[in-house]
Amino acid sequence: MDFNGINFSDKEIQEYKQSVINKLFAILGIFEDCEAIDDYSGYTAYIKRLTREFNGLYNMFGIVNFLSIVSILEGSQVPIEHSEVKQLVFHCISLVKKAR
Repeated sequence: MDFNGINFSDKEIQEYKQSVINKLFAILGIFEDCEAIDDYSGYTAYIKRLTREFNGLYNMFGIVNFLSIVSILEGSQVPIEHSEVKQLVFHCISLVKKAR
């Protein structure tokens, strides 16, 4: 598959998508760890790091689903409830699976 002159095999794309899903799923564990100690700095830092990565991905390849994920992550700053974090994580994962 060709993205802006850069060729990726289907296998490479699937491997990256799985990597992104793993990063998104990690949000839940990080949030839960932070919630347990009442210090959300690790969660906030991780969300910012993912936001930068996915924003860069959108800027490089124009994959609209990643722009949606950036917007969702930007909106998932604390204070936020665990149930909402879980809902947003699984929504983002579904967007990755739908991305082309």
